[in-house]
Amino acid sequence: MAREALEKSSSESTGLREHESGDSEQSEDLKGAKHTLGFFDVVVLRVLGYPGQLLCSLSIAFAQITTVIAYLDTISDSIESYVLQGQRSIVLALIGAVVASLSTVKTLTGVSYLSLMGLLTYLVIFIALVVEAFRYGFDGTLGDSTKALRASGRDYGTWFGISAFAFGGFAIAVVVYDDMKEPRHFYRVVSMTYLAVWLFYTAFALLGYFCYGEHTDEVIYFNFPDNSALKQICVASVCVVLLLTYVVQMMPVYSWAESFSKDIMHYAVVRGIIVLLTLVIALFVRNLVLTITIGGAVASAVSSFVLPPVAYLIVQPRAHWTEWVLAVGLVVLGVGGAVHSIITV
Repeated sequence: MAREALEKSSSESTGLREHESGDSEQSEDLKGAKHTLGFFDVVVLRVLGYPGQLLCSLSIAFAQITTVIAYLDTISDSIESYVLQGQRSIVLALIGAVVASLSTVKTLTGVSYLSLMGLLTYLVIFIALVVEAFRYGFDGTLGDSTKALRASGRDYGTWFGISAFAFGGFAIAVVVYDDMKEPRHFYRVVSMTYLAVWLFYTAFALLGYFCYGEHTDEVIYFNFPDNSALKQICVASVCVVLLLTYVVQMMPVYSWAESFSKDIMHYAVVRGIIVLLTLVIALFVRNLVLTITIGGAVASAVSSFVLPPVAYLIVQPRAHWTEWVLAVGLVVLGVGGAVHSIITV
């Protein structure tokens, strides 16, 4: 559902850009806008005013920051499972040095190459999980199953938060749209990408559950045999992926912060300060599921479920009734899911 929301939101952003191109005065205002987190942030400013833009900016920034905090938690836990046990501050300092260095890559295009190389290492983990599934299958020791559907529905809040966290990439999609040389292909590219990612995630989830059942860990490779070469390779792969992806996730926040300080501080200094801020937060926030759930439920719901359909309906008040139904449904789902997640987390 979150993926569908992103695809719908992405198409709405494209439509908004086309709508603006027909209005030269509005277009000039949009081009002159400062201190924003991307094109959609400017649209919200024009449609909902500064209060709406503030809500949009804060939700996007909060979503990206909680995302990288989850990355830092995972990397730190992975490293501490082998070396420097209990030395979280030292581990985070080392991670911060690497991330700060990677953050000196200024453009999204340059960062995207790093991220692509990092994402390829996910194949290592997937192959390792397939090997584990075959091993457990031949041994007859696949994980014990639990009920496919819990009657109480008590896990809905966690599911919504994590799903919104994983697929609520509207902020990154907007930055990508702004940088595309041929933006007319945006909707197709985003749709196919999210479909491929969803299939990949689903395969991961099914294989992990078939192998370990109800004992599946939050990070799948923690289920692999301790001190095995398989686990060590996977730990290294995930650390590389998340280190490289950290910069991609923070690009909207970097751009926003640099718009305030480009005449005062070098961009590398600005990014270094932001990296330090995320490290300090990660030092005290140790609950990975809580971080993902709250970040996804609150920030991603606002930026991906609520603001896009609201802005679209204001710009296009004569939209078809099916679009009205979909837009209202997204708002209800986003608000309801966020409230339920916060209450039950």
